[in-house]
Parts: sequence; C-alpha cells; structure tokens
Amino acid sequence: MELLILEIIWWAVLFFFFWALRDARGRLQADLEAMALVNDDRSGRPRLARFQRPQNMRHAIGSYQGQTIYRFVDVDGRTYEFDRACPPECAASVEPDEVYLAPGLVYREAAGAPVRTDRLPQMPRH
Repeated sequence: MELLILEIIWWAVLFFFFWALRDARGRLQADLEAMALVNDDRSGRPRLARFQRPQNMRHAIGSYQGQTIYRFVDVDGRTYEFDRACPPECAASVEPDEVYLAPGLVYREAAGAPVRTDRLPQMPRH
C-alpha cells in the first residue's frame, strides 16, 4: 500500500513538473513574439528584430513612449533619419536600409546627411 501511495505522489510531482515546463515555454514563446519577428530574406525563416543602439543623436523632434525622438541618429558609422514609430507587431515591415531603435522607432538611412561629431549627445552605455 505504501508503494502505491509513493507512486501516486511521484506521478503527481512529474505531472506538475511537465505542466510548469510547458507553461514556462509558452511564456518564453510569447516574449519572443512580443519582440517582433522580421523575415530573413536569405533563408525565408523568421529572425528576431533587434533594437540597435545609436552612437550619436541630434535634433530632438518629439517623444514616443517616454523616449526622445531625434531627427538624425548615427549607427555603426552611418547616418539615419527618423521615418516612423513602429510598435513590435509591425516590426516585420523594417527594411534592410532601416534601423529599429527602442521603444519602436524606425530610422531610414539618410542620403547625403553630414555626420558631425562635435556637440552631439552621447547615448549612455549600460
């Protein structure tokens, strides 16, 4: 009789473990979907859209979700101009010549925009 009770307890613990594991996987999947998916042109498989970090920002023109919108930002030595606000569900529309900045700001590469490095506010590094 004791063996039967131990086996029932064992199965209950095992059931709880797999239920918790499934629940955690569901939350992880929801978090990944909330980060937005962007199509990878080479393989056709989706990849996660990542927020870029600008090195320089200039000409504040507004704000979105508590974040200042700058007219121009410099990312990896290239200058980009603000194009639109894009919540995570529309991140799939981000083109290769655009960058995606937190909390959902899309900047398009600026043609012929001069890059000035003097008097530019620096983004704090974490």
